[in-house]
Amino acid sequence: MDIVNEAMTSLNMGLIYYESRGRNITCFTSAKMKAALDKMVQGVKVINPNTGDEGVITSDKPYLMCGEFCINVDFPSDSGSYSCEFFVD
Repeated sequence: MDIVNEAMTSLNMGLIYYESRGRNITCFTSAKMKAALDKMVQGVKVINPNTGDEGVITSDKPYLMCGEFCINVDFPSDSGSYSCEFFVD
């Protein structure tokens, strides 16, 4: 996962998803995702697009989990890890 982080940093791109098979890694990236990931830091408010609930990001920054960047969010009704893509328009 470190090599994926390093590649995204050097390309100045945001990771949408990655998959690996053996020694091959395929990354799906976008500039739009990079802009969104840069804004997803602790204390920022996000809106659940399904319910309209407002939540607060509790993780310091996005982290890789299951091939994509995720953040921890506290909503009034629950809290948990969410894919960053969930909050990108």
